[in-house]
Amino acid sequence: MENLATLQGSVEAVAELASLFVSITPERMREHLTECPTPLPDSTYQAALSYIRNLESALELAPELRTIMNNLRQLDIQCEDEQWRSYKDCVDNARCHHQDASGCSWLKPGPNWPDVP
Repeated sequence: MENLATLQGSVEAVAELASLFVSITPERMREHLTECPTPLPDSTYQAALSYIRNLESALELAPELRTIMNNLRQLDIQCEDEQWRSYKDCVDNARCHHQDASGCSWLKPGPNWPDVP
């Protein structure tokens, strides 16, 4: 779950960064680069072109990444629901057999989840 949160955070950061470039498209960046009045060293020019190509590739992947992230969020919700059901079933079983339900605490999805009524 921690890795999923890290991945989600990374994708969201990339999406946020990409949204900043809505008015500054790779095409406009390329135009500005070619129209630059100051001569650039070839290595700087090539590095800027490489950056623009990488940005174009990242922007092309954005819709697919959004779909994947939405699917992962849905699976995360489903996993927590399944974990809650397992926890509840464990507590119910312990209560049914007049046993201490504290042994089920490792199944509880997280601190924000309520105790089984």
